[in-house]
Amino acid sequence: MFLKLFQFTRVFGSGCRSTHTSSTSSKPVAIVTGSSSGIGRGIAEELARTGYALTIHGRSVAGLNATADLCLAAGCDEDDILCLDGDLSRNHVLENIPAQTLKKFGRIDALINNAGEAFHPDKMSLFDTSLFDRILSVNLRAPVVLSKHALGALKVTKGSILNISSVTVDNCRMLVYGVSKAGLEHFTKVLALEVASAGVRVNSIKPGALMTSVWGRFSNLTAEEEAQLEEKLTHYFHPIRRLTTQEDINHAVTFMLSDKASFITGASIPVTGGAHMPFDGRVLKHLERTGSGSNQKAERE
Repeated sequence: MFLKLFQFTRVFGSGCRSTHTSSTSSKPVAIVTGSSSGIGRGIAEELARTGYALTIHGRSVAGLNATADLCLAAGCDEDDILCLDGDLSRNHVLENIPAQTLKKFGRIDALINNAGEAFHPDKMSLFDTSLFDRILSVNLRAPVVLSKHALGALKVTKGSILNISSVTVDNCRMLVYGVSKAGLEHFTKVLALEVASAGVRVNSIKPGALMTSVWGRFSNLTAEEEAQLEEKLTHYFHPIRRLTTQEDINHAVTFMLSDKASFITGASIPVTGGAHMPFDGRVLKHLERTGSGSNQKAERE
């Protein structure tokens, strides 16, 4: 797949629309990778609502069109959106995303490394070298290389890099995916230390379980199986008994990009409802039942 660049919000599967070099945007500019669906789409929509101009990236043309529509509805002008279609395992795509963002907007204030891939079941007995290489390329190598190419512009704006990691780093689930996200966490801290004196902040957010389309893609789940999975994740994965929502992630992203977080760097923010802590949901349910019984007894006395 080759990189297609578009000034206008609509992305077409064939051919290209030319872009033009504009003067420096009066709005802060954010790049959001993997924003043609799921978490990235929700982040892009929220940033549009809060006044950002956006470079949205993905591999699905139809998905990018849908994200662009949401960003327009959230308050973006058509000139405030640049759509980029490309495979993050390719070097020229990684080079061109920051370059074309600068060409159009003249600045970069935030890089949100959100794009990621996974497969299931993810364990050593089913280890596949090609899948390992692919997942590390997209989940770890791409954020590192994108950050390298965007760093010069981020130093000018005293901007921020935000890496979307995963709770799997803490709970030891998913072998290859977890390794890629653990590497991303390490990269976050090392780069944060290196660029802090230049005024660039680097942080990560670790979402908990969120029912996005990725579950169906890598597990081929039926609607009934998805409902069963959601029930299990709700009761045995999160101490706070619900799943992570897009709004939870959006709140964390907007805070971490804001001046209110200006003294936070090298941090890993869990948006997990407690799932980053080691616990057994069955034990928790037993403790809740025991505690409930104790309270009732005390009340009777």
